[in-house]
Amino acid sequence: MTDECLSCSGEVNYLGCDLTEAELTSLRKFSASFEIKKKKTFILEGDPQDYYYQIFSGVAGTYNYFPDGKRIITEILFAGDFIGPQPGDRYPFTAESLQTVFLCRFEKKKMDQLIARSPNLKDKINMFQQNAINKARTHLLTISHKAPLERVASFLLFICGNIEGSGQNFLIPMGRQEIGDYLGLSSETVSRNMTDLSAQGIIAMETPSLVSICDPAQLYQLVYGDQAMAGQEFAGFQPKLSG
Repeated sequence: MTDECLSCSGEVNYLGCDLTEAELTSLRKFSASFEIKKKKTFILEGDPQDYYYQIFSGVAGTYNYFPDGKRIITEILFAGDFIGPQPGDRYPFTAESLQTVFLCRFEKKKMDQLIARSPNLKDKINMFQQNAINKARTHLLTISHKAPLERVASFLLFICGNIEGSGQNFLIPMGRQEIGDYLGLSSETVSRNMTDLSAQGIIAMETPSLVSICDPAQLYQLVYGDQAMAGQEFAGFQPKLSG
């Protein structure tokens, strides 16, 4: 699994892409692969930041708790996503598998030493960090400026664009409470808006988790508002659906 995690894919950008064989050889010396079963924690907030991680397959999430005990999911991680350098020397979040996850783990100290002498690896890490920042910015705008129905529509487009499905269907890797924790909504509000989207014929739900987007253009219209923008975005809509 470790060699696969450090290899390149036509669809997923892994850490090993574009590195020299010497750099890959060094990287393999302090990396290891793990299977994390569904709903298992692999990072605890406040623990020493001893490792970096990259998701090879499956879906994971990071989260924090408010003082009142309410949880907020801050990021959803898919194949290729990288958990890299964080401010300070301790993890600022908890990370948990939302599905069974295969991941690669890299020793931080040795990785930092390799980054210092490898421009290629430094560029890769910077790219992963920038991608994470961009994703966080988009998510913040979604939950701070969009109505509940628009948030749920945005979430469905986000999941469909990042997870493989079968035919026209895809499985949402989270329950309604977890979706609410990610979108800043109650589980009841999530369920109500999913039902509304289904009643409008925009999506279909065979089960609470198995979803088909029946009218992607209308879903984009809900998210982006302006019809011209919706059409422009729809033209580039290529979810990872197989069939």
